[in-house]
Amino acid sequence: MKTAKEILARSVVLQCISDRTAMEESILDGVYFSKWQREKQRKLIWEWLNEKGYTDFVTEEEKAFFLLKAGHSNVAECQKFMCQSEAIGKFLWVLCLTDKLLLDYSKWDLTDTHPTLQIIATNGNNSVFEQSIHSFQNVLECCIMRSEEEIYLQNKIAMLWCWRVRQHLLTKGTPKSAFNQMSIREQILEIFGEDYIEAVDIILKTSGKDDDFAVGGKDIKKLRGPQLAVSNAIAESRYHAFEWIVVDDAWDEVELNT
Repeated sequence: MKTAKEILARSVVLQCISDRTAMEESILDGVYFSKWQREKQRKLIWEWLNEKGYTDFVTEEEKAFFLLKAGHSNVAECQKFMCQSEAIGKFLWVLCLTDKLLLDYSKWDLTDTHPTLQIIATNGNNSVFEQSIHSFQNVLECCIMRSEEEIYLQNKIAMLWCWRVRQHLLTKGTPKSAFNQMSIREQILEIFGEDYIEAVDIILKTSGKDDDFAVGGKDIKKLRGPQLAVSNAIAESRYHAFEWIVVDDAWDEVELNT
């Protein structure tokens, strides 16, 4: 299992990636700034990562993205990195830096985590990457790892969500088999075993359903189009976050087996 130091460092890197992505015209804040301002911010972010000692925790793909001039990234690449920022909230929950664990699979977690990670400028008029008060050690001292039991349970929950959405993507529009006519709880116990009883029961209770996982009050099997695509992206991002914590693999080597 990853250490608090590794999880906190990855949280900071992902926050910086999110901020770097936002400097693209096609994404969020990029439309509000000039090309010169966006490029200045990109450089500030990378220099800040170097200064604070985070570059050792950056993957090669992430490094290439940080070093790419603003305006030269494609939309697909930006969206991929933005999706990964969904992990930040999960990591902060694992580190007991927040009690909030968003369970809604119809909405991205848009919580501003800069204050929690202490990525704050001493002068409110500056970028958070200028004259920053951030200290990795200070934030780390505030971290308390949740129990392995809690973390493994959330990983099971995230995996089941990922499995259920993928299952629907693969089977929608096809005739029901005898297996698919079983209840969702029976299907999961048949495939994954009794170790997943607590996880599936929590999901069904949270969904307010007895026969399927639900997103925004709608059964997974009824999802279509953009709503299904969003739920799939959220499910994969959250599963990736928890799976990375419990395995020995590097961030960019995690396999999402369902």
